[in-house]
Amino acid sequence: TLAIASGASVGGARRKTLVSGSDDGYLVKFQQKNDTINMPRVEHATMRLAACAGLTVATTRVEVINGKDALFVTRFDIVKGVPCRQLLSFDTLLKGQANEYGDLANVLIKQVSTSRLAYCLEQLFRQMCINICINNTDDHLKTFLS
Repeated sequence: TLAIASGASVGGARRKTLVSGSDDGYLVKFQQKNDTINMPRVEHATMRLAACAGLTVATTRVEVINGKDALFVTRFDIVKGVPCRQLLSFDTLLKGQANEYGDLANVLIKQVSTSRLAYCLEQLFRQMCINICINNTDDHLKTFLS
């Protein structure tokens, strides 16, 4: 059983909402009337491609709601229905002042423990590569988390 929240915007250009289940939380992104392609399915396929490229990505699935596809993205900050992880975006850490991937790498070098640094830098590199390969123009600072 899922409870769909309504009212407050989650932000971003596309319609979305937060959903809570008994065990997990989800961000649900909806098809829009002016979509010329099925964006929930494209985003789902892109997330699977990113996983195949070695990126650690959220679990996604597509479900039909009111006759239209919606993308369910599992939230990593909710486990068994309870918020359990805090996060910082690069936008917060850099106060919106980064212009290139090197700026993000420098933050990782300064902020991440040495035991996780190589993994985090590799993930950033893989994300940069996949963004280039799929022509992702939505790789702004709020989509990168540390």
